[in-house]
Amino acid sequence: MNKAAGYALPLVRLTLDKLDPMNKRHSLLICSLLCLFFVLFSCGKSENASVPESFRVTIRVQDEPLSLIPMMSSTIVGSQIIRHIYWPAAEYDPFDLTYRPLLLTDLPESVTETEGPWKGSQRFDLRLREEASWSDGEPITAADYAFSVKAAFLPACAVSGFASFFSNLQDIRINPADPKQITVWVSPGYMLAKELVSNFNLIPRHNYDPEDVLAKYSLAQLKDPQSTGVDLGQDTAYQALDQYFQLMDMTPDNIVGSGPYTLGDWQSKQYLALKRVDDWWGDQLKIRKPLFEAYPEEIVYQIISDEQVALTALKDGSVDVAMIARPDNYIATQQEPGATDKFTFGHASNSIYMYIGMNNQHPILRDAEVRTALAYSMDVDRVISTLMNGLAQRTVGPFMPGSPNYNNDLKPIPLNIEEALKHLNAAGWTDSNRDGTVDKMIDGRRIECVLPVMVSANSSLGQNVALILQENAAKIGIRIELDPIADNATLRQRLGTGDFVMATMSNSPSVGIYDPYQSWHSQSFKDNTGNVIGFVDPESDAIIDSLRHEEDPQQLIDEYRQFQAELYKEQPVIFLVIPEVLFIHRKDYEVRPSVVKPGIWEPAIIPQQQ
Repeated sequence: MNKAAGYALPLVRLTLDKLDPMNKRHSLLICSLLCLFFVLFSCGKSENASVPESFRVTIRVQDEPLSLIPMMSSTIVGSQIIRHIYWPAAEYDPFDLTYRPLLLTDLPESVTETEGPWKGSQRFDLRLREEASWSDGEPITAADYAFSVKAAFLPACAVSGFASFFSNLQDIRINPADPKQITVWVSPGYMLAKELVSNFNLIPRHNYDPEDVLAKYSLAQLKDPQSTGVDLGQDTAYQALDQYFQLMDMTPDNIVGSGPYTLGDWQSKQYLALKRVDDWWGDQLKIRKPLFEAYPEEIVYQIISDEQVALTALKDGSVDVAMIARPDNYIATQQEPGATDKFTFGHASNSIYMYIGMNNQHPILRDAEVRTALAYSMDVDRVISTLMNGLAQRTVGPFMPGSPNYNNDLKPIPLNIEEALKHLNAAGWTDSNRDGTVDKMIDGRRIECVLPVMVSANSSLGQNVALILQENAAKIGIRIELDPIADNATLRQRLGTGDFVMATMSNSPSVGIYDPYQSWHSQSFKDNTGNVIGFVDPESDAIIDSLRHEEDPQQLIDEYRQFQAELYKEQPVIFLVIPEVLFIHRKDYEVRPSVVKPGIWEPAIIPQQQ
């Protein structure tokens, strides 16, 4: 599970909810996502690619991770790197989206429990591979699996949202006679049960909890200590473990993973280097699948926040691959004399949607009429034509246009100043003092309609989106002010604490089944595990609660569409566009576009075959 927030590409990014595409009820969605991909990119590498042992690739990233511990990470760049260090039990193939066992011998299959405290629940009997081991040589066991789940409930790990992900996981039992055997129970009918038990990153208990502090607590006690009568605040060992997670140094000695790479070196704000694990256990299996293939001996993530500096680094050879956020930079570079002789210009479909988040708890923005007025003041077509150079498409919700789940009955809201004024006036806003800004009495005080938009100071795209809104909102008497933030850690912190009014943002939901609970359900807001915009709507909650346990394929599609219609009515955010993933790489490297974010799969990069 890769849950991340605030990666500073063009916008503040919140990524959530990887879900199981293997369910037959979503085969049409997967086909629609993959068909064009395979037509364009069917020429993959040779199965017998000859790669020098010293092969190294340097990739530009815009920011560095906060942490390399999965349940401490809340950024996309963190998830991008962590996935090569700490493996989940099962994962999606980055090129064809086949769900494959990694640490498990087989994909999990559920049976209905017929007895005991979890009668009626979904039960999964899992077995870890005998070969699976940590990079320090210790075997991966059921104790590591249980510890990885329980660690998500440490206060230090709250930022990642892992705890919310495990809300439907009821219990874990380890077979005392077999350290590789695990039994897990999941709530009846939960739509993501298979992924819930197998698609989260495991961490080594022996390395991070050598005293086995969490083993003495049941999962129920850690999920809800108050109702189970547990006072974790009085457990000094538990508090020490939590403190250890908070203060853990990200040094190679502390990074012990299960994937083909481990941390080689990390110079903050400069670069982070992964090195291939010596005698990695996965090599024993000789599985010819992308997830088990890792060609570069070293993957270096060069941290360059400014895109023009990144392009210069690409041209002088200090960077091999650069992800490009701004289409104008991509096109301008492509049009330079000789550029296509030196570089390959790649692009891929994207599951990321851009939007303007609005704090629904703010006194002005808690009114849906005001939010709708702002939506009619946003010129999204101009964003596509001038800021994205046409390399994007509009969306009205958190689903991919063209997928079966997308509600085509909802038409994108156009720029319409007259309609915007109508909604603003319906909310009672007028310019009573004739100063050019509308005002209203709220909670006994006259409030001017002034709305700061938080943007990354390093993102011209985010700033320009806000400027377009500022220009048009002024025509209806709303004053938009830009609130530039220099560092992404501050952006994430302010989003997480609700210390913002509006923000340019993006989100990356799943390519498969989508569970909107964490991003949109009011309980996620109340529990501080997601829904940072503070959207509270009983109708949306009811739809989400229903669809999470819906087993009928057509009914699930209908409920997805109902959910989008409710979002459309309430306008908790201003949905903008789905941009293309753009990247440039040196001509003598083969870089296959990937279906999963960020659009490339680094271990598959190889030298160009002659």
